[in-house]
Amino acid sequence: MALIKGNATQVSIPLSVTVTRDGAEQVIEFTALYKLRTRAEQLEQAQHLDAEEYVGIERPMMRIARAKDALRESVVGWTGLHGSDGEEVGFSAETLDEMLA
Repeated sequence: MALIKGNATQVSIPLSVTVTRDGAEQVIEFTALYKLRTRAEQLEQAQHLDAEEYVGIERPMMRIARAKDALRESVVGWTGLHGSDGEEVGFSAETLDEMLA
């Protein structure tokens, strides 16, 4: 039985992320928008994540690189994300890359 009926293409997930800067923790809450993938797309992505570009990377760093790549492929937007100045941060691939750096 499917959890979501019909052909949903995206799902919104509320997130709470704890960031540590200079020894102080900050909790950031926002809602991320993820692209749902077909089984075929999931398999294709899994093959990409096992690609040669990861050869020579130490195992823990490889896992981090794979997780970041998976997020780049899946996150297509967000709402409620605010910068340190209190202004809302709009979604873009470049901003997502900055966050994952």
